[in-house]
Amino acid sequence: MLTAVVLFYFTIASTAGKASSCIPRERDALLAFKAGVTAPGDELRSWQSLDCCKWSGVACSNKTLHVIKLDVSQFALNGKINSSLAALTRLVYLNLSQNDFGGMAIPEFVGSLKKLKYLDLSRANFVERSLLSLVICQHSSILI
Repeated sequence: MLTAVVLFYFTIASTAGKASSCIPRERDALLAFKAGVTAPGDELRSWQSLDCCKWSGVACSNKTLHVIKLDVSQFALNGKINSSLAALTRLVYLNLSQNDFGGMAIPEFVGSLKKLKYLDLSRANFVERSLLSLVICQHSSILI
């Protein structure tokens, strides 16, 4: 009986631990994005824990734990956008506005984010205003 109780406890404990963590490949994608940028303040300080759903600017689905929102607007980021963000296939909301991405072109991978409904790239220092990579998407709101 004691063995059954102990096994039950460890099963519940291990399941509970998994339920609060984000998808590892999505966490890795966000960490690769973080590695390509610098932030003058503490905006990305929370991007260290295992659970990326608790990071500043990140929101996850309560059901699937997939990252569905990335809002780093006004983080004053500098650098380049890593294409690793293409791994966020369930992303619905992406706001990269009011950062300085060094005059880079709008990343082509943005066009592959099929679930994206909101995209804000305004005042983010993109050199190219071409929407060619975005035509594939069916965004309901795009700000450039």
